[in-house]
Amino acid sequence: GAVNSNNDTMTNFSSWGPSDDGRVRPVIVAPGCQSNGDNGVTSTSSSSDTSYTSMCGTSMASPTAAGVGALVLQDFRANFPSWGDPSNQLMKAFLIHAAHDLGNPGPDYQFGYGSIRAVDTIDFVRTGRFAEAEVDHGGVKTYTVQVAPGDPRLKITAVWDDPAATPNVATALVNDLDLIVTDPNGVRHYPWTLNPANPGAPATRDRADHLNNIEQVLVDNPTPGTWLVEIRGHDVPQGPQGVAIAATPTLGPGYLAIGLDTPAPTLLPPGTPLPVRVSVEQGIDTLVPGSVQLSYRTTGGAFQTVAMADLGGGSFEAVVPGGVCGSDLEFFVTAQGDLAGSVSVPSQGAAAPFATEIGVLETPFYDDFSTDL
Repeated sequence: GAVNSNNDTMTNFSSWGPSDDGRVRPVIVAPGCQSNGDNGVTSTSSSSDTSYTSMCGTSMASPTAAGVGALVLQDFRANFPSWGDPSNQLMKAFLIHAAHDLGNPGPDYQFGYGSIRAVDTIDFVRTGRFAEAEVDHGGVKTYTVQVAPGDPRLKITAVWDDPAATPNVATALVNDLDLIVTDPNGVRHYPWTLNPANPGAPATRDRADHLNNIEQVLVDNPTPGTWLVEIRGHDVPQGPQGVAIAATPTLGPGYLAIGLDTPAPTLLPPGTPLPVRVSVEQGIDTLVPGSVQLSYRTTGGAFQTVAMADLGGGSFEAVVPGGVCGSDLEFFVTAQGDLAGSVSVPSQGAAAPFATEIGVLETPFYDDFSTDL
């Protein structure tokens, strides 16, 4: 979107959201015009190699944002040479996290998450308060944030590059991640959400977001102590999904978390054993010895539980015996942490386990629609 460069007021030509499926649009705004002076954004002109022109439009806000991105990239390379260039999702997280909120508090369908700020973005990047991770379906990546007495706010921004959706689909989001932030008293704080049926209403913070590939939790006057930040794979059909996280205050190691190393297959031939391997990250937690266990069933009855072998380096493995054709294999993995208590992957454990059909796919007839078969 485009705002006036001199006072951040909304221009009369910038499109407003929501998108057809209710997602936040625009995501951010940048200077695309000016309400005084030369009444535009000054840029080079095509008339000669020394000429300039003044124009208005979202077509001016876009190069303004690109120029800010170039400055951020230059400073990032200077301060984090071993990182490599930031990903698209990480650059997006930087700009959103440091944007100046405009309009209603939080995101809205006019200004998105606010007006970008070159200096504020670079100042934030230099703090190093960001990370990138991968999360698969049912998996979780955890961090902690230490809030000191008197800290005015806690803000966590999660951004991911979602796979392309089917054109004209009712809900465009493909991989749905959840940003879950829990205070020292065990109370969850939800991200901003908007109501597309009432687009002028302010954003609320009372529910999970299953529409957007951007989630931000903002807490004013947060409770001092250790806060838990989780990125969960709520529904990830095309995983693993990368995600960028920006935080104020600083992100730290999380509690015990389990990740499935290989996605569960959708179809398994009859009688074929299924090796299950997971990675356990302890963070600031301590894994209870012998607590990593695999629970499985192939008949829909009671789950059977076996201890997983410790392969070293945080990797554990167990094998599920093969099943008969037409049955469903369901399984989940649990572990115990001194701080986290019992954790599982998928996060709901027996209530929503991984599921694989046992059978063989046969093709009785194939038609390419090119010739009459």
